[in-house]
Amino acid sequence: MKKIGGHMKRKIFRWILIILWCMFIFYQSDKPADQSKASSGFFTTAVNNLIEKTVGNDALTISENFIRKTAHFIEYMILGILLFNAVKTLGNRSKYLVVSTLAGALYAVTDEIHQYFVPGRAMRYCDVFIDTAGVLTGVLLVYIVSARKVK
Repeated sequence: MKKIGGHMKRKIFRWILIILWCMFIFYQSDKPADQSKASSGFFTTAVNNLIEKTVGNDALTISENFIRKTAHFIEYMILGILLFNAVKTLGNRSKYLVVSTLAGALYAVTDEIHQYFVPGRAMRYCDVFIDTAGVLTGVLLVYIVSARKVK
């Protein structure tokens, strides 16, 4: 039996990270509306308490909707980073950006379709755009950082 080399192990590890992250996103999307709202409500309260302690008054507050949309963006930005790092090991440098972004956008679409079937949740086109913007941001961040390392 042939041993798997270090380079191949890194490739496999990168794809495993993507699968695990997609499972995390799926898990978050599979929560019924009341559970999802409770999670984002907790973070909203924590962020607003931090702002109040830092600024010293409650004039500035962050809405739960803002927290939810930011979470969408960050989840998919991380997915974009993971996708780009995995796709770049496949060769063909000219397609890294496109393949990574399209794969992330496709997952965003399937995630919203999935939410359509979860009690109290809905399929929202604006979330697909937010998710895709997150993927693109993650992909571009890694692309820019890796391009600077090459120079």
